[in-house]
Amino acid sequence: MESLNSCKISTHLEQDSNNLFYSCWFSGARVLTLNELFSTLQSRKYEVFIYKKKWKLLIKEAVQMNNKVPLFNGPTRIYLYRRGKRLIDLDSFQTIFKYAIDGLRHEGVLPEDNPNIVVEIIPIQEKGEPAVGIRLERLYEWEDKKDLNIFKEWFNKEIDYR
Repeated sequence: MESLNSCKISTHLEQDSNNLFYSCWFSGARVLTLNELFSTLQSRKYEVFIYKKKWKLLIKEAVQMNNKVPLFNGPTRIYLYRRGKRLIDLDSFQTIFKYAIDGLRHEGVLPEDNPNIVVEIIPIQEKGEPAVGIRLERLYEWEDKKDLNIFKEWFNKEIDYR
């Protein structure tokens, strides 16, 4: 919590007729790993709610730094950045950003955080002094691949149901 209380926030908004990017940077902040969240939930679950509330407040503060609240109301790619003492497993990486992403939804930057709006998430991490970053990119040319046949793509044949 101390890292969240003392972090420095920076934001950047880029918007024109063809592009919409919004970046938030939390210098000095660290996110709890999934294992840390589970461990805390077992014995001190109220601390997780305090942590969740703090992330919502940080996102609110970041959004209020701009004169205009950006609205990502269509296909959006989110880059999630984490820098810390150690690298964490990628199988839990997106989950540790849940409260920050929920904060973006709560502040109206994202109308929803479901797959109709958030179509891609790209994790980025490196070792170093703690920092957390989030970048949203509106994908105006996104094409939904509703007819995608994963089995056929992976195995180069139709599914055999026999």
